[in-house]
Amino acid sequence: MTNHRLGILVGGGPAPGINSALSAAVIGAVQAGLDVVGIYDGFQHLMQGRTDMVRPLGISDVSRIHFQGGSIIRTSRANPARSVEDLARTVESLQKLELSHLITIGGEDTASSAARICQHDSADIRIAHIPKTIDNDYRGIDFTFGYFTAVEFLGSEIRNLIFDAEANRTYFLAETMGRSAGWLAYGPAIAGELARGVPTAVIVAAADAELATEIQDTLQNESFKVETTTDLVGVELGACLKNAYAIALGMCDGADYGTNTKAFLASVALAEMARLSQAMGGQPQTIYGLAGLGDLITTGFNPHSRNRTLGEKLCNGRDWQEFLRTNTVEGVAACRARDLAHRLDVATPLLHTIYDVVWLDKPPEETMRAFLRDFSYG
Repeated sequence: MTNHRLGILVGGGPAPGINSALSAAVIGAVQAGLDVVGIYDGFQHLMQGRTDMVRPLGISDVSRIHFQGGSIIRTSRANPARSVEDLARTVESLQKLELSHLITIGGEDTASSAARICQHDSADIRIAHIPKTIDNDYRGIDFTFGYFTAVEFLGSEIRNLIFDAEANRTYFLAETMGRSAGWLAYGPAIAGELARGVPTAVIVAAADAELATEIQDTLQNESFKVETTTDLVGVELGACLKNAYAIALGMCDGADYGTNTKAFLASVALAEMARLSQAMGGQPQTIYGLAGLGDLITTGFNPHSRNRTLGEKLCNGRDWQEFLRTNTVEGVAACRARDLAHRLDVATPLLHTIYDVVWLDKPPEETMRAFLRDFSYG
């Protein structure tokens, strides 16, 4: 097997930014001296033992694809982890392609499949996974299976069981099920900048510290730095909540408050995220690193950030409803962490303010002005 060949595939449904991630991964791999092949339609053909549905990928093939929607190597929901035979054929196909490395882009199913391939006895390949999204709840969609939907749905069902138990004087045994990919890579990284070779750092979180170090050794190079941690909770919370707080920083721009106010709100946001992370078993220092502070700067100060832009439009009177209808703004769903903070008795007044504007239709500039007026330390 060659030691310098990388495969890349996309699994699951469509999502924004897939081609940007593809572009960054291919350019970085080629610059590191690897040959790169794109695998069409996720795991679908590999599961069938086919190795002909691939194409070489070079810098010229991907340097402009971030302007295109969809995925240039398409995607599918095929999941080899659901069958021992499918998993074995997938591993065999990867071996026939003589891949030393594999990058998968997708959601939890794709990540779980990648983890199962790594654990297979016959596998001799290093795999890194790029998550498409942590929370796929979007405003305007009646029902999705994102993080907050799962939390609220489970909480509601548990409450119903409690009422039934009290009324009938009976006990219920509830079993909840979930999936674990094993690791999470995240950081303040704009794909276009990464593709240009701009010095960038991300953080890899894994319950297994040795696994995190192995991923670090695989990915890190002169321009791409990888920090490691075992604090999955802190990284996941930072990745989710910075989107909500970026809306508040955008509101500062829309109201012409200036840098002083943005710095003030950024520090409040970090403190709230750290408190909530600690209440959930995470480490507060994670929030003050790449997963919290770093990503909040990237998302809250970048003029192209959708979350920041929504906040700006909320306060300058422009058509924010149309912007929200035509763009994926993750911070809208993330605001609902307010309910989680309330249940854990964690003070998050800024998060509550953002929620009131986005979900309760309170006047944006007036609501933010009231927060700034009434806030006090101590």
